[in-house]
Amino acid sequence: GAEEIATVCNRPGPITLRRNRLKCESDDELCDRLLREDGISALPLRKQPAGCIRIRNESRPQSIWNVKAWKDGWFEVQDVGSQRIVDATEAAPGETVVDYCAGNGGKTFALASRMKRGRIVALDVDSRRLQQLRGSMTRAIPPTIAADGSLVIETVTVGVDNEVAQSVIGADVVLVDAPCSSSGVLRRRPSQRWKTSEEDVISFFPSVQLDLLCNASRLVKKDSGRLVYATCSIFWEENEGVIAEFEKKMACWGETWEKWDFENGNNHQAILPHRD
Repeated sequence: GAEEIATVCNRPGPITLRRNRLKCESDDELCDRLLREDGISALPLRKQPAGCIRIRNESRPQSIWNVKAWKDGWFEVQDVGSQRIVDATEAAPGETVVDYCAGNGGKTFALASRMKRGRIVALDVDSRRLQQLRGSMTRAIPPTIAADGSLVIETVTVGVDNEVAQSVIGADVVLVDAPCSSSGVLRRRPSQRWKTSEEDVISFFPSVQLDLLCNASRLVKKDSGRLVYATCSIFWEENEGVIAEFEKKMACWGETWEKWDFENGNNHQAILPHRD
């Protein structure tokens, strides 16, 4: 319940890693290297996506960025929820995928790790964050893959790189990880509890999210493409509420979208901080 979530959000979150399948073959191989080189004890989370690894609390390093395996691109730090969002896209080798609000590339590289070959277009309004994404490519992507062109990662700054943006109309997958109140990740961003107002949750963010979702939907391949919407908010208004408004708007435009269910039988799924 709400009290459990509040309690969890007042404690430091666990350190969860995502194994980079482009550079490391198995979870056990990564865990063995972490223990051997840096004395870090970690274990795979078996009920989560492949490559999801949790560092034991008693083994937390002073700085994860000094860990040798991270410097070699064997893993990224990424919460369970973010990894499950990427898993939900079902992105497959050879597909064209758009990471619509890519930021500094956490999900872009998770998609690359999952796909191994194909085209990924990372799109964002903030060119500085996309610059950071490009700077991470040499660590995360093996030189052989970068050289042979089997996996292509492109960056698009909204309103600047319009030619590339036009070229991805008809994408197999479009992932919209929309800006939000961050209410589900307050243990990572504690200052948000003082920055976000009720008006933001009820009106501002849902309006922005709906616009993003409608614009992103224009890039999805007709008949067989997939559109995945996600936030790190726990509020209905930013999640199911936005989807309900999106479906109404699409109906008014004469468009029908087939719902795509999770294993729970619904086309939406909540990943709450006290259950990860």
